[in-house]
This record gives sequence, C-alpha cells and structure tokens, in this order.
Amino acid sequence: MYIDILTRIGEKEVPSPERVEDIEERARRIEVLWQSARLRGPVEIKRGVQRFRTLEEAQQERELRTQERMRRLRNQ
Repeated sequence: MYIDILTRIGEKEVPSPERVEDIEERARRIEVLWQSARLRGPVEIKRGVQRFRTLEEAQQERELRTQERMRRLRNQ
C-alpha cells in the first residue's frame, strides 16, 4: 500500500526512472541524489563520543534528534 501511494499522483501513474547501463552515468545520478539529500536534511553529528547511562536515555536522545530533523525538513 505504501509503495502504491508513492507511485501514484492523483490518478496518474508516475513513470519509473529509465534504467541506466553506463556505470559513470549511474554514479553521477547517485551523487546528485546524495547531494540533494544533504542539502534538504543535513545530519548533525556531534564530535567525540557521547555516552549515556541507560539505553533509554540514548533512545530518547535519538528520538529528539530525529524529531528536530523532521521539523527542519517540514519548514524548508
């Protein structure tokens, strides 16, 4: 169902991207995709090692970072 939603816009089917056999062209397309992903939602990684007392604290911190990143993406 999720993929069906992604492949439809209104009632029209979204065409699949053309298959690229040339490895250099494929690498260029992947690089462009990664560049746009970095611009849209840069991941901020803190320097050094961050330690937590419990697994729950680590999960809570990860959840907060994820929510903040989603908030920034929505505001773009």
